Amino acid sequence: MSSSPANQVFCDNCKTSSPLTPSEVSDLSWPESLQHHVSSWLLSPVRWPFGYLIASPYSPLQVERILPGRNWRDAFEDLLALETRGAMIDPEVRAREMETAKAIRSSQAAERIQKLNELYWRSVADIDLMEQCLAVAKRRQHQKLIEVNASFIEREHQKIQRRFAFTKNIHSSVNDPPPMTRISSAYCKTYGHWMASLATSGACPGWTSLLTNSADGAWWHFVRRSVATQAAIPGPSLSVTEKELSEFFTDGKFFGVQDPSPSPHDQNTVDAAPQEREDALRIAASVTEDEIGHHFSRWALRPKATILQQTVFSESIDKTQSKAGGFKVVIITQFTDGRKETNEIVDDTSAVLIDVERAVGDISDRNHGLDQESYADSKEEREWRVNMLAMVEATVDDEVDLGIDIEKGAGSV
Repeated sequence: MSSSPANQVFCDNCKTSSPLTPSEVSDLSWPESLQHHVSSWLLSPVRWPFGYLIASPYSPLQVERILPGRNWRDAFEDLLALETRGAMIDPEVRAREMETAKAIRSSQAAERIQKLNELYWRSVADIDLMEQCLAVAKRRQHQKLIEVNASFIEREHQKIQRRFAFTKNIHSSVNDPPPMTRISSAYCKTYGHWMASLATSGACPGWTSLLTNSADGAWWHFVRRSVATQAAIPGPSLSVTEKELSEFFTDGKFFGVQDPSPSPHDQNTVDAAPQEREDALRIAASVTEDEIGHHFSRWALRPKATILQQTVFSESIDKTQSKAGGFKVVIITQFTDGRKETNEIVDDTSAVLIDVERAVGDISDRNHGLDQESYADSKEEREWRVNMLAMVEATVDDEVDLGIDIEKGAGSV
């Protein structure tokens, strides 16, 4: 920090002025001083409007807590669109997006509950199998297999508890949704998703939103781009997790200054996936060449490909090609198996909503273990479990320590 002759306090990096004098800053505690500096940094003009939405007391996200029941989010978006495009958002566009949001919410809830039920019974069956394996290991006093199976059983019980809590939240959101979600699609979106949608509705040209995952869940990055080159401009950017936004607007907990840790659930990334497949196949081949190896390999590769990250921005186009103000939305989606998709959308905010909701949903599902393949209780599945138990018994009899291999195959959620 540095002070000017007028006793104003400036940030050395963003040159944002502060209404506090040097003596007032020195009297603040460290948390208060840090909060003041972060607020000033957020309110810097180069971070408009995303920093304003977080730090300003006049932000619609703040005002809606004080004066609920009014559609502050759409009003703010209209003001931005009027300033940048010369026209507010078409009510018909909003109506179509609202219908899409309702359909997404309903289908997502049904699919997730069905998946949670499938994974619950899968976990029950896995626990039953591992308890049998644990009993075998205890009878033979095979310490390594005892530790591995006991650890697996504990992790599966923890998964069941987390998924049960997630199911309750889904039921609550469907059976008792917030009143504003019946009025506007803006309130069907999370805080970060709504902020990102400002960049795709044409209200905030020149901004890109990037969605990634973290240990705290969805992590939103807002980066200003050069209109001429479409390249990111160093400096004016803002990154915040959905958890931080929720805790800030609902509980008043101010942001930290450190980036969140990487998500422990993103192990099936582009770099890791080939090695995991190679390891799983090697493990299977080392056990046997028959059906046991095939099933063991399948078990070790249960996670399916989901969205790893998504970049969204709008670009100007000839106004004759667009009814909504001369711009198109570009969505670049990268998957955990290395695939990349690019989708260009003109005049269809509902299609944009579907694509972004899919990314938000995939990250949430991966963090709750819903990216795993589930299998029905078929004859093949029952035979595999019998063979798996037989393999454990043979392992103990032959004094071959495959405990670490079984642990790798179990995976983690």
